Amino acid sequence: MRIPKVLLAGMLTLALGTASEAGPKHWITHHKRFLTAAVAEAGAFTVQWKGQTRCQQGDHEACMLGYGGYRSRGFDWFSLGMGVAMIGAAEGCWKDNGGKLCYALAYGTPVVQTSFGVHDFLSYRPKRETDEAHERLKHVVLVRP
Repeated sequence: MRIPKVLLAGMLTLALGTASEAGPKHWITHHKRFLTAAVAEAGAFTVQWKGQTRCQQGDHEACMLGYGGYRSRGFDWFSLGMGVAMIGAAEGCWKDNGGKLCYALAYGTPVVQTSFGVHDFLSYRPKRETDEAHERLKHVVLVRP
């Protein structure tokens, strides 16, 4: 079995990096707030994606972004980028000994993403055949003979 070069390089870096004082373990212990915010962002993005996927399988009108499609997925990626940018801003705020505003910067976007995902997940309504038939009949023009 061949080990990919990237995986081998990563394992070698971790093995050699733990011997030094500023290795990965040292970095993790000194950046707990950053890692917690990054994990919160990843979890919120996952909740948003899964909730929207479930909602799009049913009646689209109940979803947060309506019919969605590429627009809704674009919003998912935009909110992920916004969350990552806000984590960076919060990290700079923590370096300047900011207050509670730093936590609002770090966790504000994940809270909004999670609420969107939960809303879409709970708003799922299955499509009804009568709705589809009604939509087709709406466009029929009756002509008198």
